[in-house]
Amino acid sequence: MSEVSTVPPAVRARGGTRRVLSLAARFAVEQAGPLGAALVGFLTFLAMYGPAALDPTRLGWLIRDDFSQHLLGWLFFRNSPLGFPLGAIPGYLHPLGTTLGYTDSLPWVGLLLRPFSALLPADFQYIGPWLCLCVVMQGAVGAWVARRMGATVTLQWLIGALLVLSPAMFVRMSMSHDALSAHWLIVLLVGLHLVPQRDARDATRALVCGFVLCVLAAGIHPVLTVMVLALSVSLCARTALEGHRGWRWPVLAAVANVAAVAGLLTAFGYFGMTGPLGAAGFGDFSADLATFLNPLGYRHIRWSRFLPTLNQGGGQYEGFGYLGVGGLFALGAALV
Repeated sequence: MSEVSTVPPAVRARGGTRRVLSLAARFAVEQAGPLGAALVGFLTFLAMYGPAALDPTRLGWLIRDDFSQHLLGWLFFRNSPLGFPLGAIPGYLHPLGTTLGYTDSLPWVGLLLRPFSALLPADFQYIGPWLCLCVVMQGAVGAWVARRMGATVTLQWLIGALLVLSPAMFVRMSMSHDALSAHWLIVLLVGLHLVPQRDARDATRALVCGFVLCVLAAGIHPVLTVMVLALSVSLCARTALEGHRGWRWPVLAAVANVAAVAGLLTAFGYFGMTGPLGAAGFGDFSADLATFLNPLGYRHIRWSRFLPTLNQGGGQYEGFGYLGVGGLFALGAALV
């Protein structure tokens, strides 16, 4: 005790700083692939929207297309009394009202920020930072999956960059679909199907991760939630077949995933809303049978410099799934 106490505080502080820097350097080296791919995502976001989109006090660039609906949902909600369903906005389109979920305003984010509404500026948005997070996570998650499968750092960067630059990601972002841009949820779940489960600990982590992703997706967008839930249940089946946790825990995890999604979608007001409800687009919005090969076109934008745009139905832009020349080349190489 006397020896420790004789060390000057400045020396102890420098030693602690060196340890922190050493840990940070080690982390950067170990995670070079995911960090590099995340940087590619960040630069891609800046190229698309510019640094001003990260400023939460700038709203002008959001007054267009679907962005305006998502922004108005948050602005109305932050001045609405808290109630049930979660994210209820009784004053939006009064007297009908709606919810954060029905305005595609990212219910989880809106609810987390709502307690701090009085401290936030009057002009405040989270759509720009959210879009940036999505494209950064797209790269990082893709590279992480590649790392777990034994890829070199260079391949991790390339795989993460390929997923960041995928046409489907660009289309969602350019069509003002910020909630639907969370493709990293799907990438991570597909990756968890591919990453080997070496023991019971890996199996448990996979089941927990699937459950967490179901919970997250339920407060982001219902379309993503359906896909995430299906993949999570499939991951439970894969884990059961691996045998590290037997059948009981994967089955319980699958039941928990379904129950969590059903409960959260109900809590967010997707089910049980009163008043006249209607929808259009059934039979119109669909995917072309050649969706993985068809670059389509949107607002005079061609999504391929190499392949021609094939014929499409009026609402088939919603089923856009073009893999891109890079994705098609990778698929062909894998098949060969």
